Amino acid sequence: FSEELGINALRPEAKLLLILSETGALTVKQALSLSGLSYRGFYLLLNRLLESGFIEINGDDHDRRVRKLTLARDILQTS
Repeated sequence: FSEELGINALRPEAKLLLILSETGALTVKQALSLSGLSYRGFYLLLNRLLESGFIEINGDDHDRRVRKLTLARDILQTS
C-alpha cells in the first residue's frame, strides 16, 4: 500500500507485527530496515513492544551474534 500510494497507512508497531505474523521471524537488522525508522526510533518501538509482551527476542541457533524477533507465544495462541 505504501509503495503504491507513497504514504504509510499503518503505525510502525502494526507494520512490524503484521510482518512478523507473515514471516514468523526476522532478525533485528531486517526489522530495522523494514521499519523505516531511525536507529533510536526503532529501538524505542522495540522496547515498547517487548514491554507490552507482543514480541520476543531470541538468539539464533547457528550464529550467536544474531537476535531474532518473533511474536510472543501468547499472541500466537490467541490468533
